[in-house]
Amino acid sequence: KGYFSLLMEAVMNYCNDKYDILCLTGKRDRYNRYDFEYSGLSVNFKIDKNGEKHCKTPLFIKELHENDHELINQCLALYNSSFQRVYRTKEDFYKVILSWNNVPYVILKENKVVAYFALKENSLLSEFKYDISYIEEIISLLRATYGDLAILGNYDDINKGLDKFVDGFEYTYNVMYRINNYPKVIEFLEFCEFDKDIFDNLNSLEKVRYVMGKHEEQERDLNTKIFVHNCDQG
Repeated sequence: KGYFSLLMEAVMNYCNDKYDILCLTGKRDRYNRYDFEYSGLSVNFKIDKNGEKHCKTPLFIKELHENDHELINQCLALYNSSFQRVYRTKEDFYKVILSWNNVPYVILKENKVVAYFALKENSLLSEFKYDISYIEEIISLLRATYGDLAILGNYDDINKGLDKFVDGFEYTYNVMYRINNYPKVIEFLEFCEFDKDIFDNLNSLEKVRYVMGKHEEQERDLNTKIFVHNCDQG
């Protein structure tokens, strides 16, 4: 019935003058027509059911419900302390976690939230925010509770050292970007080799690919892609 097109047109009209760069996560090929291009770096962290399962931590997992107001406030505080985030209010926070059929959980030490996550049916743990000082205990509890598990993270999790506590990880590119303010983004990324004549002759989607380092045979180094990903939602 054309609802998707109408929705996207409304969203783009709303966002174009308000945001310099837009980000979509997940496998969303049909968004190419709205000038989104894959580029952002994500990390899939793996927990192996054959790994050590002995859990001596005093932490425990509890499903998060809409009326758990104090726990939700603590989750929001964890979220707001993370590097990658978009603005969320107390009113919409729980609903966002529920999206895409997630089941939200908190990890508690006594009455303190030290982590929260959303669990999908395919044992993918998403929306994972945590207090880094408890990470070893958190991963031990997840391994003992779920066995095989994948955690959808980002390069900021590598910087925090999450990779040292899991059984493996791999890089993936399942984040899409649309750029609305090219001069600002190009200046931020300091593209010394930027060729304005080439850029002006590209169509809108090609411009995204060019700035993200994916134009034709050109490929920017990994650090540039990570840098782009870490500014995605700011």
